[in-house]
Amino acid sequence: ETNEWLLAKFKSLGLSDVHAQPLDLPPQWMPKSWDVTLTGGGRTIHLESAQPDYYANGLPPGGLELDAVYAGLGTEADFAGKDVRGKAVFIYSMLGLAEQNAVKRADEKGAAVIFEVSMLPGNMRYQAYPSGTKAPAFTFGNDDGVLARQMIEAAKDGPAPKVKVTLDVEKVPNLKTALVWGTLPGATDETIYIAAH
Repeated sequence: ETNEWLLAKFKSLGLSDVHAQPLDLPPQWMPKSWDVTLTGGGRTIHLESAQPDYYANGLPPGGLELDAVYAGLGTEADFAGKDVRGKAVFIYSMLGLAEQNAVKRADEKGAAVIFEVSMLPGNMRYQAYPSGTKAPAFTFGNDDGVLARQMIEAAKDGPAPKVKVTLDVEKVPNLKTALVWGTLPGATDETIYIAAH
């Protein structure tokens, strides 16, 4: 439908030689379902804004239940003295802050799942670019991130809160897309192609 709309729009603008050039796609990453809850201190919270990073690895059927670890901004100083191997690691990022490579650092230190919280006001949902990590990474909005941090803080020297996380993904083969393009007639012998990416 998008291709047809663009073809008609390009023709109505006076472009000539308008084409929809079909392209084969590699298997496409499709998250089928996911869920994140945090339990501690006698209460359970559902982290509504959780969104898996694009191309995140899926989790085993039934998901994982892991200890939650707070790792601040995810710098080496934040990880100092913390054992994150096989745990759910919460890191926090802020618009304007220099890139900390926190997600990759958490992965290198053995995190089983990584949660990156955006500290912009509210509880936005957004999908990050591929993290390139073995451990699946998720993004969270600030409101959920604050709740998670408070629950981890409340545990103090007691048992860490537990994160229950599921992520079922599928890679769908044999899909196609198209590049829509046409030629813009000009007053010279120069050829201008307009392409919709």
